[in-house]
Amino acid sequence: ILDFNRVAAQNAKLIFDKDMFQGQNMADYILPSTKDIFYADFAMALSGQVVEREFCLEVPGSESGWWLFRHFPILDENGQVVGVSFVSSDITEKKLLSAQIEKLALIASRTN
Repeated sequence: ILDFNRVAAQNAKLIFDKDMFQGQNMADYILPSTKDIFYADFAMALSGQVVEREFCLEVPGSESGWWLFRHFPILDENGQVVGVSFVSSDITEKKLLSAQIEKLALIASRTN
C-alpha cells in the first residue's frame, strides 16, 4: 500500500478491524472468500486492463453488503504499467434502492 484515503482506512477498520498504514501488503485486506478473484483482477490490471466487479460480501461480525471493486493500471510516461490503483465503494444502498424500483416496476406492470 503506497497511499490511501480516509474512507479506505475507515473501511479497513470496519471490515478487518485493522488500521491501515503505508507499506502494508494489500493481501492483509482481502477476505478469504474473494482472494482468488482479487488476485485475478489485480493481474488483469497489471496487464493494462481496467477491471470492475461487484460483490455481496459477508463481513465477519457485521451485516453483508454490496461493494464495487475497481482495479486501474497505473502507467508511466511511456505507457508502461508500473502499478495498480485499487478502489472500493460500498454500493449497498444503491443496490437496495434498485431492487425496490424493480419491485415497483413489476407491480405497476401487473396493474396495467
